[in-house]
Amino acid sequence: MHFLLRFFAYLPRTFVFCLFSHEIDTLYVIYFVILRYLNYMIFQNKRNY
Repeated sequence: MHFLLRFFAYLPRTFVFCLFSHEIDTLYVIYFVILRYLNYMIFQNKRNY
């Protein structure tokens, strides 16, 4: 999540607005966030074991 916030901080506001104005791009961003979250959870579980 922090990575995404830092990533969007470097992007122009107009580009971010255009990115979220399209449904397909929004679904892609949500899919990307879910993938990173799942990878993070799997990595945390491996560290615990």
